[in-house]
Amino acid sequence: MTSSQPASLPGLSPVASKPLAATFDGGRLSSDGGVVVLREVARKLGLAEVIASPLPDDRDPHRVRHSYAEMVTARMTAIAAGYEDCDDLDSLRCDPAFKIACGRAPETGHDLMSQPTLSRLENLPDRHVLSTTPMIPPTGSSSWLCLMPTWARPASSRS
Repeated sequence: MTSSQPASLPGLSPVASKPLAATFDGGRLSSDGGVVVLREVARKLGLAEVIASPLPDDRDPHRVRHSYAEMVTARMTAIAAGYEDCDDLDSLRCDPAFKIACGRAPETGHDLMSQPTLSRLENLPDRHVLSTTPMIPPTGSSSWLCLMPTWARPASSRS
């Protein structure tokens, strides 16, 4: 079966007020196109906001380039795509699929945050934040991954 139209993936929500179309006809490429679909699921569930909302943000608003929700989205997306090391984000900062997954235009949007910025986010929650977050028990851990609901955690870390 031949067609003059390239195959496409319909139903994607806009990014930076521009329509998003996934086609398979070349252009600026990424080997991680699945993160665009993950973005839709995470956005509909509000995962980044649930994780980021209890975090205290004492940063100067005039100097903030990346919201906590954007940083959480980048980190969740990277982990879901198999990049569990935070250092991987340095090489993925300009990746068009990851930029789309974080709500940025692939060509004109700002690059994603650096590994040091994400490391500061990961080390931000203290025992008080973790103990007052209703979706988790007070474990005393300082890793933001503990903010995941119990059903989403790896089996070895459930208690």
